[in-house]
Amino acid sequence: MLVDKIQLKNSDVCSALVINSGNANACTGEQGMKDAWTMVDTTAEALHLPREQVLVSSTGVIGQYLPMENITKGIQDLSTKLSVSGHNDAAEAIMTTDIFSKECAMRFPLGSSVITIGGMAKGSGMIAPNMATMLAFVTTDAVIAPSAFTIGIARCQ
Repeated sequence: MLVDKIQLKNSDVCSALVINSGNANACTGEQGMKDAWTMVDTTAEALHLPREQVLVSSTGVIGQYLPMENITKGIQDLSTKLSVSGHNDAAEAIMTTDIFSKECAMRFPLGSSVITIGGMAKGSGMIAPNMATMLAFVTTDAVIAPSAFTIGIARCQ
């Protein structure tokens, strides 16, 4: 989340989101930050995007370092398999203790255009004593001014 806050200050556009599950990359200090930036850079390079347009999220075990060799290889391998029909795979890939994947997308007319809004989330049981992670992502191809999202972002901080 710290990396994403920096990224969102540098760009109004998110073109890619790289998410790992199994390891939350939380409470990992300087190495965790370095690993998150490596995920950003590897994704940007693999997809030929400006690094400012890549966000990163992690979910899973807290306090363990990411297996970066596996993650960078996975990013490179999966970047060649992206497709508009891969939403199920993405929703299932981020599941940890979830019982089922959670995703939805809708297309509808808006003015003279047809837009798509999609959502994907993970989050289920609580980890003892009282911690859990929930990730939720909403994407759209609608042309929306970034300022329209300012209120929602402010409430989340």
